[in-house]
Amino acid sequence: MNKTRRQAIDKIKQSTETVPHDIDPHFLNDYAPFCSVFKADSKLISRAESVCKDKNINCFKGKIISGDVFLTDSAAKAKLVETHSPYAVDMESAAIGQVCFRAGVPYVSVRCISDNADDEGAMSFEEFEKKAAKRVADVVLAMTEK
Repeated sequence: MNKTRRQAIDKIKQSTETVPHDIDPHFLNDYAPFCSVFKADSKLISRAESVCKDKNINCFKGKIISGDVFLTDSAAKAKLVETHSPYAVDMESAAIGQVCFRAGVPYVSVRCISDNADDEGAMSFEEFEKKAAKRVADVVLAMTEK
């Protein structure tokens, strides 16, 4: 994610790793789960890429950061980009990564951008949430069949 470039809404993003942005990483590294960066499984990344290729869907991968706030502020977004250099921001992926890490279960987060996490976020979310959800569901269901 670049603070000056708007993300392409409705494009598939998949995690290479997930990181919570709303907690000090030292806390996660020094106490359970003793990890603050949750790496996605390379086989699942490849499977998601393969499904997207088969469906002729552009798929991008990179770090996804997560926090407990629906981001609708351009200044807050710029600070997160400067601090973490994420490819995408959401509210769930790092929690899923942590649970999977603790349980020893491989994972990948497959997301579809529904807003640009900026001052217009609420408006674009309303417009694109159903389209984004359908696109991700199609990819994830196809991943289970490969």
